[in-house]
Amino acid sequence: GNCYISYSDIIYKKNVLSELKKSKHDITLVIDKDWKKSYVGRKFHPISEAEKATINKHGEVIKIGKSIVSKNKKLYEFIGLFKLNNTGCEIFKKFYSIAKKKHINKKFFNAKKFSKAYITDFFSYLIKKNIKINTIIVKNNWMEIDTFEDYTKAQNFFIK
Repeated sequence: GNCYISYSDIIYKKNVLSELKKSKHDITLVIDKDWKKSYVGRKFHPISEAEKATINKHGEVIKIGKSIVSKNKKLYEFIGLFKLNNTGCEIFKKFYSIAKKKHINKKFFNAKKFSKAYITDFFSYLIKKNIKINTIIVKNNWMEIDTFEDYTKAQNFFIK
């Protein structure tokens, strides 16, 4: 069946998950098109830590990671929420096993070694292996919780 994976420090409105559930693709990431606004006034998670992505005209991820810079393509931010359908789960398991065996104590994309890699490093690996990673695009319907103060902001976030 479907598998939904979320970072533990994010919250999102119901419509984000509703839209993600509609995806029929094997692997679907939620990305934000208006992400830079959420970094205004943040203390512990600077904009340099954003997990940015570029997509093609079909909504498929071309590049993803913290070090992405683009002059020609619009940048989005991966919010830390994604869905794998049954085929996507099989793809994930297969390629994770291959990557782990091949890169166990070696550099893996932006990580010094495989065991320290971010999920975006693994997405980059899948893209390099010609696995399509699709997206749904949101606009400010989520937030990351960095501090206790953010919990207060979160209450207002859901009221709006």
